[in-house]
Amino acid sequence: MKLHKSLLSLTTLVFGSLSACAGEMTAPPFSAMASDGKHYNVQSLTSGQPVLMMFFTAGCPHNAHGIEDMNRLTKLAAGKIRIVGMTNLDAKQTKQFARNHHAKFPILSDSDGKVIAKFGALAGLDNVLILPNGKLAKKWTGYNQTTVGDVEAELSRRGYPALKLNVAYLPKDRQSGCAFGEDMK
Repeated sequence: MKLHKSLLSLTTLVFGSLSACAGEMTAPPFSAMASDGKHYNVQSLTSGQPVLMMFFTAGCPHNAHGIEDMNRLTKLAAGKIRIVGMTNLDAKQTKQFARNHHAKFPILSDSDGKVIAKFGALAGLDNVLILPNGKLAKKWTGYNQTTVGDVEAELSRRGYPALKLNVAYLPKDRQSGCAFGEDMK
């Protein structure tokens, strides 16, 4: 237990640094199969618009609410920002996961969790904002109304058109999922 807490603290320290200097970091390279049957990499995801990527932990009961909220955001932000997910399941399981949860956005497969780790995600429902140039703008632990407001502010600060999203449907309290690496069986 002490080792787990120490690793979590160390990862949080490193991850916090990512949040502070993310604008100067490039998204980790990857090529992943998604729930829509397409292969994606950073360049194909970010072509022409920013990307909000939410992470999902296999077997976590919090996924359902996160996907439901991101489905709504996908509709509200259409044409302004791309919503995608990433999970620690293989491609076949990811496709079934997206179907079971009625995801209206592509969810990428990262079965070994290496890409998720490179993004610094500690738990499901963490998310990152990737700019069209492939740079990481910011990372959030969990999500809520404030997170989407931060996404809007971050994009506005960088000269992108205002999203003007009504996020009253999102939870006011920060929502977080299950930690990556925990046994979800």
